[in-house]
Amino acid sequence: GVAKIKLLKAAFEDPDADIPWQQKKRFDDFDYGYALTVHKAQGSQWNEIVLFDESWAFKETRQRWLYTAITRAAERLTIVR
Repeated sequence: GVAKIKLLKAAFEDPDADIPWQQKKRFDDFDYGYALTVHKAQGSQWNEIVLFDESWAFKETRQRWLYTAITRAAERLTIVR
């Protein structure tokens, strides 16, 4: 088959360029995030989960995949479709 690919280019200016670094510094802290496949996460649990719903790829086992993914979250689950 043939795939048609269209590339879009855009340039963005830094909207924070005029803010002194001392002021920006307090917002620079972050916490590390980790990514796992649902298969790899089986048997584990975390307080917060962000799930990228790829259940469409598992046709016959879709419900089992979703159940496994959803039950990894102990407190909060966000599903991105």
